[in-house]
Amino acid sequence: MFLYHYYDKNIGPFRNLSELSMEDANRVLREIAITKPNVQCAKRNADYMQARAYYENILRNEFQKKGGVICRQVPHYMVIEHSPWLSSWYENSSYIKIPIEKYGLPQEWNNDGQYGPERYIEAHIWSDEVIKKYT
Repeated sequence: MFLYHYYDKNIGPFRNLSELSMEDANRVLREIAITKPNVQCAKRNADYMQARAYYENILRNEFQKKGGVICRQVPHYMVIEHSPWLSSWYENSSYIKIPIEKYGLPQEWNNDGQYGPERYIEAHIWSDEVIKKYT
């Protein structure tokens, strides 16, 4: 079992819009929509970053309630096992994979979304230390 992090080879791994100011993140998304209109990021709605910040706050708070240690303000995003759909999000797609224990793979039974919205399991990495040897 592996954790996968998908990214554009031209940009590099673990680049996170949530680390930017709201203004800068929205500027980056507008630029992507103009320069790369066919990638997944170009299809996000105008309030994507506001919603993302809201949900990341919930994730952070709930993780802390469960005793999780927060070493960074926003998580790095990964998914459990390969997702062909996520790997198609970038023009020059690549990935990093980190080995883990196996416990569920919706991308094997629902990659096309036929059985609902569950296409992958997302993992949140709240420490740069975990990913340091992969960057």
